Amino acid sequence: MAMAREYTREWYLERMSWIKAAKRDISITSDMIVGFPGETDADFEETITLVGEVRYDAVFAFKFSPRPNTPAVTMADSIPDTVKSERLRILMEPAAGDSARALWTASGPGAGVYGGEL
Repeated sequence: MAMAREYTREWYLERMSWIKAAKRDISITSDMIVGFPGETDADFEETITLVGEVRYDAVFAFKFSPRPNTPAVTMADSIPDTVKSERLRILMEPAAGDSARALWTASGPGAGVYGGEL
C-alpha cells in the first residue's frame, strides 16, 4: 500500500514548474519518508528521480516508523531497517548537493557559510 496522496506525480511536477517559472525568491523544501510499508525498489527509484527533477533547496528525510493515530500504525512494517537506512543515505546524496547549491545562491559567492560546530 502506498501513502494516500491525493495528487499525481505529473500534477506535482507541474506545480513545481509554475513556482520555478515565477522567478521569485522562493525556497522549495520537502519532508520525505523512506521505507513506508510496501515501498518497492521502483517506488524508491521514482522518489530519487523526483528529487533530481525538482532540485529542492532542502530535503528533510526520515526512515518510516509507525506513529500513533495514523493509518500506517496498523500496517506491517515490511521494509528492513537496513534497507531503510540505505535508502535514506541514497536519497540524501543528491539532496545535500542541491541544498549546498541553494545556500550558495542565496548567500552569494562573497558570503561566508559555516557548516561545522561552534
